[in-house]
Amino acid sequence: MNNKIYIIQPSLPKYREDFFNRLYSYFKKNLLVVYSLDSKNIKFSKSWLHHVGRVKNILGIFFWQPEVITLRFKPKDIIILSGNPRFFSTLFLLLKAKLIGSKVVWWGHYRSSSTQRWRQILRFFFMAIADSLIFYTDEEIKNFKTDKFTLNKNRYITALNNGIDIAPVKKFRKKYISNKRLNELLFIGSLTKKANLKISLYALFLLKNKNLTLHIVGDGEQRQKLHSLSKKLSLDKFVVWHGSIMNEEKIAKIANRCKGFLYPGAVGLSLIHAMAYGLPALVHEQRNKHMPEIAAFKSGKTGLVFRYNNINSLVLKIKKILSNDLNNDLYSQKAIKIVEANYNTAVMAERFISLIKKIKKRYNIV
Repeated sequence: MNNKIYIIQPSLPKYREDFFNRLYSYFKKNLLVVYSLDSKNIKFSKSWLHHVGRVKNILGIFFWQPEVITLRFKPKDIIILSGNPRFFSTLFLLLKAKLIGSKVVWWGHYRSSSTQRWRQILRFFFMAIADSLIFYTDEEIKNFKTDKFTLNKNRYITALNNGIDIAPVKKFRKKYISNKRLNELLFIGSLTKKANLKISLYALFLLKNKNLTLHIVGDGEQRQKLHSLSKKLSLDKFVVWHGSIMNEEKIAKIANRCKGFLYPGAVGLSLIHAMAYGLPALVHEQRNKHMPEIAAFKSGKTGLVFRYNNINSLVLKIKKILSNDLNNDLYSQKAIKIVEANYNTAVMAERFISLIKKIKKRYNIV
């Protein structure tokens, strides 16, 4: 009987669906994705899925994923763990799998926008126990291998280059021609402190004479505060609040009219989404304060950077995006090329399957 591949996830966002569908089409019944179902997740009905109870909070710091510890692994099963050491259940599964003789793959960040160095070094300890590692981007592999605190660097290590299913984007995307686009920018993502969207509103206030419109697609904990700030700055005519949109055709209708993408905080997968539409991106210049997906962005090739948390710098770069039509067209072409070559669910699946093949061959797993 073939050994199983278990992928343990704390949640299952919609953007992962195509990736797992692709894995299942290859591994068939040997693949099982285990995740916790809660109010924020869409409930899927897939043969490759098994959902467990809601994640439990421990002292407001740590987490426990119920029922995953009852999973019955066999020797030489392959267990892919979501690399967050704040999940005690994940650490328990790591030790359980190693004792049984299963092969463990740690799937996570080398670092994130908010990672403190001591916590990163602690994470390296747990990563060292795993048989293999999966990072979000190729750039993270380079950083990991040159970090003096990392251990056990000679294992199989890969990066999936975290991306999205670009098929629906390609279906609805219109050709980008900057001088035919309106003076409109797109923000897409969760309205959180990390997004730092408030400085965009201040910048918009200083650019009222440009008749610039900012489309905000997303929802989150900062929504009310941002709405209040927008009203205080009298931006009702310059900001369109679309709320959360899951339908790609509706997102496309907004993206296809915009001249660029603006994300003033720690950008992540939203960048890939915007680049797939060919939108020149405007992000801050401190790469270590972004999520791993910033690896897809090339300053001066796919967009522009402004000084971190600096409103005046942001204003200047917005003006440049609005007036720089020839360069914008080049940024657009490069952005689409990068996403279609490296940052999409098809590439992710290919890289994942390649890693599993190597692990099976090395450990003689059927």
